[in-house]
Amino acid sequence: MEVLSLKVSAQREWAVVPRVALRAAGAVVGLTAEALEELCMACDEAGETLRSQPFCASALCVKLLREGSELVLSLSAEFSEGKQDFSAPDEDMVEAVLLTCMASVALSKEKGLITGIHMTTPVIP
Repeated sequence: MEVLSLKVSAQREWAVVPRVALRAAGAVVGLTAEALEELCMACDEAGETLRSQPFCASALCVKLLREGSELVLSLSAEFSEGKQDFSAPDEDMVEAVLLTCMASVALSKEKGLITGIHMTTPVIP
């Protein structure tokens, strides 16, 4: 069941919008304060990863799904043709950082870019 779906500008000042929306959605599904903070930290880290690549991200899409006893948080980016002075992120490092907040992490890649990050965390009923 889809709990939340939104699309925001990839500019850093818009990062607060998914964070506020995730806090509200997480509270509705019964996450603890600690789990809410981890969900938001994972969203922040994933968003920063998608923004910090050789091509400019123009928009971030954030989805939160409830699948049985898990929440699935997915972030994807829409990229413009503009380039920026970033090298491709270290995928192993991205996964390691995100695994400090979430139970599982999967990266979607296309043409050398990380285009999506999909993470899960358990929901305690």
